[in-house]
Amino acid sequence: MQWFILCIFFVSLHKGISASLADQMAEMTQQCCEQGTAHARTHGGTDCPSAVPPGVHPMFSTLCTYAMDQCCKEHYK
Repeated sequence: MQWFILCIFFVSLHKGISASLADQMAEMTQQCCEQGTAHARTHGGTDCPSAVPPGVHPMFSTLCTYAMDQCCKEHYK
């Protein structure tokens, strides 16, 4: 999760990126992390989801999948 915060920080500092995009990334990352944690709580084993939740813009699908996976795995530690 620290990687995401650092990534969002650097993206928000980049002059070519608007603040609204950084806000969208932060919101999406949080939403996907919560989805991964919720999956870990409700399902047994160490299987983590790879499907992007509905409402996530395709531009963020890879980042969302990574966030879900990392937060899910963090729950199992």
